[in-house]
Amino acid sequence: HNSNEIGLPGHTHSLEPSPEDFQIETQHRERLLPLQKISDHYLSIENKLILNNESILKFNTGFTSNSLTEFEEKVTIPGIKMLLTNIPYNLSYLTHINEDVKWISGAQGMLTKNTNDAAAENILIPNSTSNDYGAYSLFQYSKKQFETQIGFRYDHRQIDAENILSKNFSKLNGSFGIVYQKGLYTLRTNISSGFRPPHLSEMLSDGVHHGTNRYEIGSQNLESEFANQFDVSLDYNTDHINFNVNPFYNHFQNYIYVAPTADFIDGYQVYVYSQASSAKTYGGEIYLHYHPHFAHRLHIEQDLSYVIGEDNNNNPLPLIPQTRINTNLKYEFAETGKKFQLKTVSLQRTQFLDKDDVATFETTSDNYEIYNIEGNFSYTGKQTMLMKLGVRNLFNTTYINHLSNLKGIGLPSPGINFYISINYLLN
Repeated sequence: HNSNEIGLPGHTHSLEPSPEDFQIETQHRERLLPLQKISDHYLSIENKLILNNESILKFNTGFTSNSLTEFEEKVTIPGIKMLLTNIPYNLSYLTHINEDVKWISGAQGMLTKNTNDAAAENILIPNSTSNDYGAYSLFQYSKKQFETQIGFRYDHRQIDAENILSKNFSKLNGSFGIVYQKGLYTLRTNISSGFRPPHLSEMLSDGVHHGTNRYEIGSQNLESEFANQFDVSLDYNTDHINFNVNPFYNHFQNYIYVAPTADFIDGYQVYVYSQASSAKTYGGEIYLHYHPHFAHRLHIEQDLSYVIGEDNNNNPLPLIPQTRINTNLKYEFAETGKKFQLKTVSLQRTQFLDKDDVATFETTSDNYEIYNIEGNFSYTGKQTMLMKLGVRNLFNTTYINHLSNLKGIGLPSPGINFYISINYLLN
């Protein structure tokens, strides 16, 4: 069980809100309106049966509930009060046909129900249910340096929202992948198709979503999203160098996205769930890990990740992240045998590049870089204690991430902040 009472970042109906409208001078926490009360319950059950032929039968299920109550003007009258419940399940069977071939099959799904309280003033998503179920089968062949896997999956989703909406979505998909290793090199490639039916919120939203600081409008005309993906990965590994390059390409039909508009309702910019007849995303990641022989305790990590999104007319898709370059230096200290010891020190630099290829009504973003530093300590006595001490945004850089929900009003992300973590390992 997890329960929180959290404040919302400001409350203004101005058509041109400023960061000052979302900030207060108070340096301590107190109860202020608007606020949200969130209560979550989680229950999970896992069963595993190992048969005589070393086959494995698994069954997992559970229950989750998320209760959200939002108070805007008074704590006695909720603006929004909704309960979301989920019952997931997963049944799988793994067996070895022979020493080289493995077969995995199963079924999984989830029942989702959204219920609004009659006492609430507003409804963001109407009372509705979503029932997902699917079945899959995978064959994996392994022989020395070669491994391949082929799989098929069928999915179905049924959405019902009282007298507003009743729709069914289904699709058969497949995948094929190969892994080949020779010497210091490992090559992986995969071709697959994908299916994603629209979510309840994408079809039925019509109201202020304070978590994203925008007015969201869904579309009941959304169709299922289909995708074809191709990616390849090449690894090079030695005792001192690990290098990986991983390009990818995705092609979508009926691509679903949420797009900003020029309209405002009650001071909130309107975002509409839309669909492109086709779209593509492509990009890749490059990763290098180097720890030289002459300084074996020093680790140097460098990675680059980027993604480009375009619709069927080659126009940029909205809310695509900035290109990121990450550098991490870590030094591991030798064991001293003392009770209190410094284990590692790491310095991280993350740079986000300019984002100029944006959708209509979406603002561009400037480049910035953030530095973090962290030390890891250990204490060994009657009980072992592990500690972390660190600083994020070491130089107090002012920046706004391109995907920030508060970017529209110019509210920057957190400045310099400190953290400490202590873990006790009980005998």
